[in-house]
Amino acid sequence: MAAIYLIRHGQASFHSSNYDQLSDLGQRQAGYAGEQLARELGPGRDPGDVSWFCGTLSRQIDTEQRVRAGCFPDMPKQRLSEQAEPVTNAGFNEFDHEALLAHYLQRLRHKPEVEAFLNAIDQRTRLFQPAFAQVVDAWIADGDVVEDAAEAFETWTQFKQRIVDAFESAVTAGWEQARQSGKKGSGDVCIVSSGGPISLMLQAMLNMDDVSALDANWVLANASITKLIYRSNPERPPEPNELRLAYFNHYHYLQTTAEGDAVSFR
Repeated sequence: MAAIYLIRHGQASFHSSNYDQLSDLGQRQAGYAGEQLARELGPGRDPGDVSWFCGTLSRQIDTEQRVRAGCFPDMPKQRLSEQAEPVTNAGFNEFDHEALLAHYLQRLRHKPEVEAFLNAIDQRTRLFQPAFAQVVDAWIADGDVVEDAAEAFETWTQFKQRIVDAFESAVTAGWEQARQSGKKGSGDVCIVSSGGPISLMLQAMLNMDDVSALDANWVLANASITKLIYRSNPERPPEPNELRLAYFNHYHYLQTTAEGDAVSFR
């Protein structure tokens, strides 16, 4: 059996001018996830036994590097990079939440949740999530046609397709590595991405509807691990519906760190 580990990036800098960078907590969370991944992989594993992937967003790249370093803490950085250079693929990037807010917020101000957020003077952080859920629901409902959208606006249908394409390419890469090496324990894949893409990878596997898939996004903890397994077939890589879910959104290791509870969701 081979495994695919889906790891959400560590906490980003939600209240700063640059959201796309890990906070101090997010940096530590990524290291903790690496330590947990080492326990999952077991003793005697090499970085090259795993196919490493991440998106091109800074928070994803930084998380992947820290996960790998935490997974192999005794290996010099240069040697670690030589043995396990990750593949960066924009297909694993999160949707552009700022573009969604810019397009939908005013159009949805008749919704109580959105109106409350727009009119709030304080408690905007608490009111953001219900309003944003309305925005995402509207985006999903629009499918592949969004009226009056900017030229570069990514539709829900386009977002889904690029996630599925990236996911299938990563699974195939892991299968190909296992087929070529013939080494026991090879074929594992680690993908560092974001909540939305991870939810859609699960959708491709479990045939969930769109709304249910995005519901999974709202509960994914930063630096949590979701594990999929599959039985290798020497003739062809597995289809998404041939994968099996071993566990979802595991983050107990973040609740029991030396610094105490290190769990966050945004």
